[in-house]
Amino acid sequence: GAVVNGNPIPADEEFEPGDLIARTETTRLSPTGSSSVLGLADGSSIWVLGRGGLTTYQPDIGWATEELNPADWIGNITITFNPGSSTMPSLTAEFGMYVTNFANSTMDASIFSTFNPAGTVAGNSFTMGTGGHQHFQWAFTELGQYDLSFTWTGTHVTDGLISTEAT
Repeated sequence: GAVVNGNPIPADEEFEPGDLIARTETTRLSPTGSSSVLGLADGSSIWVLGRGGLTTYQPDIGWATEELNPADWIGNITITFNPGSSTMPSLTAEFGMYVTNFANSTMDASIFSTFNPAGTVAGNSFTMGTGGHQHFQWAFTELGQYDLSFTWTGTHVTDGLISTEAT
């Protein structure tokens, strides 16, 4: 669980993308290989949340398509990070999201990056099947407010292509 505006939130609470505000005070040394995502030398101090290997940094924010009925959708749902529509606390601040090894010491795959979008697995996008749920490690190079924008896109069997952006 977490506490939002002084109110306890259950452990598995879910929010619409535009309704989520997360705060972390957790720092760690950036994992080996993350310099291409964050623009900092490996081993630099960063702020994190989410999962890295077997370690979880609270809040553990995930991505979910669990409420979508697979019979209503054709193919996967694509989630795209929009750096141009996002704001960082300064001109030098960077955001990245990645997967680490079980020991949480090495970055295995880059999902999102403000520093190097072309260096991510799929150009700042990833796909999920309907009915799915994923957790990654979120990393921030500077303390401050990051307003991150994402677009969710999928093909509905009746309504066709649906796309929505939220910050």
